[in-house]
Parts: sequence; C-alpha cells; structure tokens
Amino acid sequence: MKKPLSAAGIISYPARTVSQDENIGEVDRILKTYGHPGIRELLKIIFAVTRHMKASTYLVGGIVRDGLLNIQNYDIDIVVDGDGIKFGEKLAQRLGARLDIHEKFMTAVLILENGQHIDIATSRVEHYRKPAELPGVESGSIKQDLARRDFTINSLALSLTGKNFGEMLDFFGGREDLKNRKIRVLHKMSFIEDPTRIFRAVRFEKRLGFKMDKQTEAMARHAIDMEIVSKLTGARIRDELIYILNEDRPFNAIKRLYDLGALSKIGITQVISKEFVEDMRKAISSYSKLKPYQDRESVKWRLLLIMMLRDNNAAAIESWCLKMKIRRKDIAVITGSIKKMPEAGRELKKKIKEDSRLYDIVRRYSPELQVICHSRGGDHAKNIRRYFTKLVNIGLEISGEDLKELGYRPSPLFKEVLGEVLRQKIDGKISGREKELATAIKLISQLSKN
Repeated sequence: MKKPLSAAGIISYPARTVSQDENIGEVDRILKTYGHPGIRELLKIIFAVTRHMKASTYLVGGIVRDGLLNIQNYDIDIVVDGDGIKFGEKLAQRLGARLDIHEKFMTAVLILENGQHIDIATSRVEHYRKPAELPGVESGSIKQDLARRDFTINSLALSLTGKNFGEMLDFFGGREDLKNRKIRVLHKMSFIEDPTRIFRAVRFEKRLGFKMDKQTEAMARHAIDMEIVSKLTGARIRDELIYILNEDRPFNAIKRLYDLGALSKIGITQVISKEFVEDMRKAISSYSKLKPYQDRESVKWRLLLIMMLRDNNAAAIESWCLKMKIRRKDIAVITGSIKKMPEAGRELKKKIKEDSRLYDIVRRYSPELQVICHSRGGDHAKNIRRYFTKLVNIGLEISGEDLKELGYRPSPLFKEVLGEVLRQKIDGKISGREKELATAIKLISQLSKN
C-alpha cells in the first residue's frame, strides 16, 4: 500500500494569532470593505447562527485576504471546527435557502434566492495518494484546515465565534506576506500534490500585483520540469485556464505561465512573444469596446483561446479541446473561428461600401472572430464598427406569417425573399411595412417564374 504524500514539511513562517482587542479595529475595517449591505447582513446572520449553535466558525480564504487589502469580495467561505454540514442546514433554514451537500468532501454550498453562494466546510485534513490527484479528506482542527491551503495569504481566518469574535488566525505569516506582496506555499510538496496551484499562483501574482518568493517559484519550476502539470485531468486544466483567461489582464498571466514552461506541458505550443501579448491586449480592448453591442454573445476565454490555438491544424485543435473536456458547442466556435480567420482578414481589410454586403459578411463570423478583426485596426475595425453602430439592429417589420396571411404556402423561398427585402432595407432602398410587403410580393412573383 502506497504511503500518502505528506505535507509534514511545512515551511517555517512566523505564526501569529492576533488577539481580539488588538485586531477589532482591523476587523471593523474588513467588514466595512464589504460595502454591499446584503453581504454585511449575511455575515450578521451567520454570526447569529454560530452563537445559537455554540459552534466554532471562521470566515476564511479570499474574503479575508481581500478585506485586508481593501478589495471587495462577495464570495463567502465558512469553515466550521465541528460539523459543517449540520451548520449549513441550520443556516439554510434561517435564510430559506437551498443547500447542496457533498458528504464525501464534508462540504455544502448554500444557494440564496438571488444566486449568491455561501461555501461551508467542516475543518479538514487532506491526504494525497498520488501527485495531481484529488485528495482524500478527514475531519481535523482549524489549524490543520488552514495548513492545507494553497498559499499563506489564503490561510487567514477570522473567528465568528462568541468571545473570540474578531480574532484573526494567522499561523503561517499570511499577513506579513500580504504586506510584502509575496505568494508563498505552505509546504514543500504543495505543487507536487496539486499542480493547479501553479496556475493559481500566477493568477494571484497578476491580479494582486504580487510575486512568488524565490523558494516558491523554484518549487513551481521543479514541479513543471517533473511533468507533474501534465498529470492533471483535462477538466482541471480547463477550469484553471478559464479562470486566468477571464481575468481583467490575462495576457500577463499567460506570458508568465509560458516563461515558467507550464503552457507547453498542457499542449499549448503558441510562442507568447511580446508581439503576441500585444495582440492579446488589443483583442481585450476590442472585446470591451464591442461588449455593449454583442451583449453576452462573445465569450472572453473562448476569444483568447482561439488566439492561442490559431496556428494549429483543425484536427489538433479538436483533439486538444476534447482532451480538455471543452463542450462541443464551444469547440465548434473555436474551430470555426480559426478556420474562417484568413477569410475574414481578407474580406474586411478594405472598406466595404455597400451596407448590405458588409452586413452579410460580418454576420457570417462568430462574435469572437468579429472582435479579433476589430482588434487589427484600420479598415478591419472601421467595417466592424459600422456594422455594430449602423446595421446590426436593422430588422424587418414583416415576417413569414404576413406572407402566409396573403395566401402563400410556406417554403424555403420565404427565407430567400425576406433576406433580399432586408438587404434592400439596409441599403436604404425601401422603408416601412407597406414597402417591405410590396417588395416581398414582387420578389415571390419573380422567383416563382424561374
């Protein structure tokens, strides 16, 4: 029987538990950071349930970290030093919320009517039997729970328990690392046990403006060189990539992963040069500019993944996407956009004078490819801008139902006719319902004779 990977080699950091009296002012500041009144109210209810159950509960993770950095974070994570699921059931009753329970991991997710999630967990110890595999868990103390966290800055806990309310638990020097803007792992096996932490380290570096300390970066590089990253399941790699690509400035994180050697280990061969980073920067700028017009049609992570995979052949792209467990509909957008990219570049590189022709060309392409074309500037951008600001909202006042009411039998001809009526309207040749209907009748007559 293989011995579980051990986290016993905890790196020595200055441990410190801050007293209630010393910390109460800081706690007030943290809670005030969550200016959203609903969040403050939720925290009050959580405290009330804690007091009623005489439970030992702690606010943990990103909400504590970001509170100390004066950054708003509405993701509430609670650890219960006891029975987290039972606490979750009581809290769900109090809030009239749904509770999804995961017995195997001793966790529960409370879902409010407005979609807000509260993650609740029993304090746990993790055991990794193999590198890059999900761990087994068993109940443990709050200190053991914090010791299993990815980085010291995420190992802070704020007590919500009675007389200890406001006490900040900082066993691993997390607050000092926040002050020094450092990303540190808690033990030497951290990246071996869970290589997704490499992606998270880079994400926090770029989001917060922090930097891995030398020892942590050396351990990350060692894990990458050992091919540990490639042992992750495709779904876990996909999730971490999507988290990064959806960040505000993901190009810096992608460049960092490339420099660390992590991208090649997950099958991304694109060279992340200064020129490529600039292309990504332009694409994100165009994405922001077109977002009001595209609504939710364009997906940021898909856009950037298209750029990162664009030099691969169709078979290789589909194979990689399937390995990463990307959904079929997303694969279709990615492969389709890459296939049509050269064509779109050619068609939009010069000003298209006729509005209906521009309309027909641009609507053939995915929202992500529209963004990429816009990011190329020049007439590419002018054509795309004109499409969205002048043409995209033009529609007909008539439909196939109107043609049916006139006695015409539904047929594929309807689509052809209505398409041509729309083109004439876009070009300003007709306007108004009567003109549209008359034009449609004339076209049906002409096409029926052919």
